Amino acid sequence: ADDYVGKPFDPRELVARINAVFRRQDQDRQEAERETTRHIERIQSDRAYAENNLSISINKKDASIENWMDGIQGDIVLAARDVQILGYMRDLLTLAPGENPDILHSRIVERFYVILYQSNRLQEIFLMNADGIVVADTLSINEGENYQYQEFFWQGRNGLFLNPPFYFGVVDEITIVVSYPITNPNGDTVGVLAGRANMSRFNTLVSTPDPDNPQIAFYLVDSNYDLLTSSAIGAPPRVDNEATRQAITSRSGGVIVYNNYRGEPVISVYQWIPGIRSVLMAEIPQQV
Repeated sequence: ADDYVGKPFDPRELVARINAVFRRQDQDRQEAERETTRHIERIQSDRAYAENNLSISINKKDASIENWMDGIQGDIVLAARDVQILGYMRDLLTLAPGENPDILHSRIVERFYVILYQSNRLQEIFLMNADGIVVADTLSINEGENYQYQEFFWQGRNGLFLNPPFYFGVVDEITIVVSYPITNPNGDTVGVLAGRANMSRFNTLVSTPDPDNPQIAFYLVDSNYDLLTSSAIGAPPRVDNEATRQAITSRSGGVIVYNNYRGEPVISVYQWIPGIRSVLMAEIPQQV
């Protein structure tokens, strides 16, 4: 062994043995540095691969949500322009005092049910008069409710409007409502037609894993940091973390590595969706 020299010994041999030990230590150090470099490169490569997969998956999910938003708005526009029901709605909304609304009401609600059956995006359709009072509704218990102060009513008087997620006390849930004006033949607004989203189906749309990357968890958070959808990560009702703060503050997309609410290191890609004033999150565990 280089660390033992028997007596008597030649000083030149001792120097040679010492140099050999130093060389071996230097080789060990260099190999350790190379291994550290290889480990860092593997981590960087894995992270780049994960970020790429996250970006691909979140773009596909974002497109699905945008298609859903277009679809639910289209459902209400088509209903408002449906020749089988538009005349009935106009007549009901401009009914003279003393006239019987029952037949008009029945025909309108029956047609509403047909539209609900044809669309898997809506859970309720209702018609409001010029004062915001519900005069026809697939949920009869809500008829007579006054929504004049709801954003979907006063915005819907002016044109097609998608009300971003909000807490709707009448149904005791966070929901999305689309509204559209009903006008008379002269173009005057006489009422507003609205549809409340089927949030259960919307939740399924957002939370369903990407078949190409099933390990990625998706969830949606509104601008108040309230969780709008369930997720495989089991996120709490309020999601206020580094990722959501960045997304909501910047109103843009990005990527961040951070510890989630359970203290687990994750890679997160986020995408702001202006149409519903919410941020779509996609997360995957960080491999260490």
